[in-house]
Amino acid sequence: MNIATFSKIYFFYKSTETEQKEMRRKSRKNKVLFCQTVFEDGIMLIDMLFTFKLSSLSDSRYWTFISVTFVWQSVHSVDGFVMVMFNERLSFLKRKLFGNLDEQRTNIQMMTTVVH
Repeated sequence: MNIATFSKIYFFYKSTETEQKEMRRKSRKNKVLFCQTVFEDGIMLIDMLFTFKLSSLSDSRYWTFISVTFVWQSVHSVDGFVMVMFNERLSFLKRKLFGNLDEQRTNIQMMTTVVH
């Protein structure tokens, strides 16, 4: 499903005129939202794997707690963190953890122009 969605987004923006700044901005935003969806789906897949398959490996109460309750809480905490990281209003957190991507791109462009 995610591959079909990605293909649709990619070919839609490939077929339209992407020279305009607004179209590039929308395309970038859709790609970021798609990445967020893929991350969140992967996280929920881990929860389902532990809840329905791995919880039956042992009958111990501790294993049941870890594989169902603890994994459920951990997965939802990580999901919340992913939502915060992809939130546009909280981009200061992204800049602190990963640096400003625009500054990095500008520095790379400056370095390539100096080298040439």
